Amino acid sequence: MSVLAKTLAALCLAAVGGAALAAPSDGAQITFAGPSGITLDAVIYKPDNVATRDDWPAIVLMHGCSGMWSSSVFGAASGGYPNLQKHIESWGRYLADHGYIAIAVDSFNGRGDPQTQCGAAVTNPYTERPQDARAAYAYLAGLGEVNPVRVGLLGWSQGAEAAMVEASATVYNSTTLRADNDHLFEATAVFYPGCGAAMQFGSPASSWWRPFNDFKMSMGYDDSFRANCNTRIQRARDVYGSTAGSGHEATITIYDGADHSFDIDGRTILGMNDTQFPTSAQFLACSVAGSNTEDCAMIRADWTTLSFFNDRLQ
Repeated sequence: MSVLAKTLAALCLAAVGGAALAAPSDGAQITFAGPSGITLDAVIYKPDNVATRDDWPAIVLMHGCSGMWSSSVFGAASGGYPNLQKHIESWGRYLADHGYIAIAVDSFNGRGDPQTQCGAAVTNPYTERPQDARAAYAYLAGLGEVNPVRVGLLGWSQGAEAAMVEASATVYNSTTLRADNDHLFEATAVFYPGCGAAMQFGSPASSWWRPFNDFKMSMGYDDSFRANCNTRIQRARDVYGSTAGSGHEATITIYDGADHSFDIDGRTILGMNDTQFPTSAQFLACSVAGSNTEDCAMIRADWTTLSFFNDRLQ
């Protein structure tokens, strides 16, 4: 079955199931215990009928360098509900509407760090933020609503870098393998991380990074991070066997006509609001030759990433 056919089949099933599972989720702002004694802020999205099960799959969402809040304003709200950046909020809402619990983690406010860190990171994406993902997992596992072996991790840009560290088969910047029970997340997907020397795990050309579980990356062809990320993924596949069926497959999809933050730009191009996730009709329209635009890159990446999680968590 082709990738297109497989994605459509999986997502059509998800859409049918999701319609029966839940009504739209507006999200709720919460706090939970973070690493090193800090308190982390977050927004959690739950299916309307969350009380009917104690084994929901879940996904932790990790924001990029501009934070997770709309206009990078901590606590931003709209209509009395948390207002996150469009790409994060649309994922949170859609996941809750289709049978997941989703939690978007603010790595900045609890540390007293600025909400915009795109010039120079104050919060370390490689050492501090992976611990935030783990703290979010612990919070979810303690709710009594989540299946702890069906939790995924999704990150963007700086948050994607944190997700790569957490997904690694080895200890950070070490060739020593982590214990199997140290790996909390069943599957990890990322959008446009930086994969250069600052990430450690060796240089891209000598990288020993590879995932413990299945891993998916989406990247724009015009992104300056593309070459290093492609090199690391190919080494994971060629040197460490992270290929299809291995249980720790590493894939990268590179979208022509797309740059960094293509899913944010794509939503702007289409005039999508915070509640809108790409539709199946949009996915089909963007699956023909010549659809090399940032909006189509966003649509295709969102849908194939959702299919990736559905295959492994549902």
